Amino acid sequence: MFRFIRAALRPLSLAPLVIGCTLLLGLAGCDGKKQQAPPPPPVSVAVVKAERKAAPLVISGVGHVDATRTVNVRSQVTGTLLKTNFTEGTQVKEGDLLFGIDAAPFQARLRQAEAARGKSKAALDQNARDYTRYSDLVKKEVVSRDDYEKTMTAKDQSNMQVRQDEADIATARLNLGYTAIRSPVAGIAGLQKIKTGNLVNANTEVLISIAQIQPVIVKFSLPERQLPLLRRYLGQEPLLAWAKVPGNPDFNEQGRVTAVDNNVDPLTGMVLVQAEFPNASLSLWPGQYVTVNVVLTVDQDALIIPSRAIIPRREGKFIFVVGANSTVDLRQIETAREMDTDTVVQSGLAPGENVVVDGIVRLRPGGQVQIREPQAPAQPDQAKDKGGPGA
Repeated sequence: MFRFIRAALRPLSLAPLVIGCTLLLGLAGCDGKKQQAPPPPPVSVAVVKAERKAAPLVISGVGHVDATRTVNVRSQVTGTLLKTNFTEGTQVKEGDLLFGIDAAPFQARLRQAEAARGKSKAALDQNARDYTRYSDLVKKEVVSRDDYEKTMTAKDQSNMQVRQDEADIATARLNLGYTAIRSPVAGIAGLQKIKTGNLVNANTEVLISIAQIQPVIVKFSLPERQLPLLRRYLGQEPLLAWAKVPGNPDFNEQGRVTAVDNNVDPLTGMVLVQAEFPNASLSLWPGQYVTVNVVLTVDQDALIIPSRAIIPRREGKFIFVVGANSTVDLRQIETAREMDTDTVVQSGLAPGENVVVDGIVRLRPGGQVQIREPQAPAQPDQAKDKGGPGA
């Protein structure tokens, strides 16, 4: 009985021994140096070379467009508006006929003044003959001195009457000319305020407004902290300005700064600056809001990198620079100013060094990188293979 039990238990007692030997063999195989994890693959990055080039010093402000001149056209005589000779919202030239007032009453007044002058001239001729005759008679003492002086007075009065009639004729002709209302300036005609057929009164109602917008004025505001910088360069040479219109990124009109206001608004801390633009394309319209960039000076030898390469931190500004062994170095830099999408570097970087601009979030100091090569343009056969045109 006991033999049978020992025979049955013998195979079971060997199992732990086999497992133990297997573990010992495994541990024996692991004996020696600890295996190291393989290094991480290089990070693919895009770089640009820091280079020296011209860097303009620019200040910017937001403002609105003003017409160089805005003229309110009124009638200078009272009469019925018979004709309108322009289209609202279109460009008119100086001297163009805009309106026609009924001229018939003014033509009649002119003829009346001319007739009065003819009557006065006839009276003057008669009084002049009387004066000549009485001049001889008074010398012969045929007429009294008193009668002679009366003829002289009558002649002078007739002469003055003729001059008055000539002034009335000039006034009548002037008023007749006012019935043709012409544009005093070249510009854009606004909306007509009094339509044809209405009676207009002299020098009261505005018929139309004309805005001269070639050239055009832009008034924009700058913070008062930039005023000393602006004044430093304003007197040296003409300051160029560029106007940008919201919604039209391709538009960039060049002009020049013409004036700075004589006070700073104490409520806003802003100063008003005026610039003039030729506006050849008529893209700048009175009342329109624009952004104005003023170029104060140009640094011809500035070290420039893309702004997206800069890592802002509490300690300062940093960039990743790729070394000769394809490792990156985290470097702190000092910047001077930003301009559009670039930044001017003052210190901490040398010209020609490769600065990482893409793939920054996966980098660590000392890590290996692989610089991406620019993709070559696809050849026609390649485009066809990849489903391009003609596939």
